[in-house]
Amino acid sequence: MDLKPTYKDDYRVWGIQKRQNFKTQDNLKPCTDRFSNTTTFQDDYHFPGPISKENFKPAHVPMGPRPFDGLSSYKQEYIPYSVEPYKCIQREPHKPSVIPFDGLTTQRKDYKGLRGEASKSVRSKAARGTPAHKFNCSTEFRDNYKSWPIRPIPLHKYGKYVPPEVAMIMTSTAHADFVEHQISPAVAVCPQTQAWNCSPFESKSTMKDDYKLWDAKAAPLIRGVQQIEKPTGPFENTTTFRADYVSHAPARTLSCKPILTVQCCQPLDNETTYCTSYIPKEIKVCPAAFANPPGYVYEETQPRGHRLYRKLSARQNGNTANAARKVNSVLDYTRN
Repeated sequence: MDLKPTYKDDYRVWGIQKRQNFKTQDNLKPCTDRFSNTTTFQDDYHFPGPISKENFKPAHVPMGPRPFDGLSSYKQEYIPYSVEPYKCIQREPHKPSVIPFDGLTTQRKDYKGLRGEASKSVRSKAARGTPAHKFNCSTEFRDNYKSWPIRPIPLHKYGKYVPPEVAMIMTSTAHADFVEHQISPAVAVCPQTQAWNCSPFESKSTMKDDYKLWDAKAAPLIRGVQQIEKPTGPFENTTTFRADYVSHAPARTLSCKPILTVQCCQPLDNETTYCTSYIPKEIKVCPAAFANPPGYVYEETQPRGHRLYRKLSARQNGNTANAARKVNSVLDYTRN
C-alpha cells in the first residue's frame, strides 16, 4: 500500500522572498499659531453682573385664636333611628332517643357470608384446540420483495498536477502605484511648563461676596385651645358585655355510649398458618466468611486476585477437628 497522500505527492515548495514593509510616515503638519486656551463659550459669554431680585414671598401675618365649633358633616346630616331590642331565641332542650343503639350497619344486616360458585370460562372449545394448518411464517413483504443488484459507485479520477511555467508576480496594485514621500516627523504640541505660583489662595467667590445674612427668627408654634374637658371622676372599668350579659346554668348532656356487654372468657387461639406450617431448617455458615475456611485447602491465586480452595476428603477432614468445633459454635450462635 502506498502511504503517501496526494498533498505530499503534488505539493511543491516555492522559494518566496520576504515582503518589504511599505509603512508610510506621518504627514501631519502642526499649527504654528499659539494655543489660545479659550472656548467659544468663554469668548461669546459676557457676565452682566449681579442682578437684585425682588422677594415675592407673602408676609407672615399671625392669626388670632378662634373658637372650635366641633361640627362635621356626619353630625349635621346623621338622623338617629330607634333601635329595637334584640330578641333572644330560646332553643329546645335535647331529647335523647328511647330506643337502645344496636350498633349495626347495612353491611352487617344484609351480608350473609354465602359462598358463590366459581366463574366459568366463556372461551369456546374450538379456540382452545390445535389449529388444522401450520403457520408458514410467510408475509407479503417476503413473497413480493425482490433483491436488486447494487452497482459500486464510480470514483472520479483527477488529472495529474502540472505546475505553471511562468513565475508568479508577488506585487499588488498598491505596491506598484504607491509613491513614497519624504515627510518630516511631527513635533509635539505639549504646552510649556510654567513655574508654580506661591501666592496665598484668595478663597473668594461670587456667592461669598453677594450673599447677605438675614436675621431670621423661627415662627412660634400655633396651638389651638383645647375644647374637650378631661374626665375627673374614677374609671368605671365596665363594658357593655359585662353590663348586659346574663349567665345561664349549663344543661347537662346525656351520654349516648352503648352499654358494655359481657365478653367471653375463653383463651385466645394464637395459632397462625406460619406457626403450624413453618419447618425450622439448619443455618449453614458460608466458608468465605473465614480467613482460612475449615474443610478446604488453599491451592493457588488467579491473576485477577481470586483465591482457589480444594475440599478435603472425610479422612483428611477428621484431622481438622478443631476447625469443625469452631463451625459448630458459630452455628449455635446464629441459631440462638
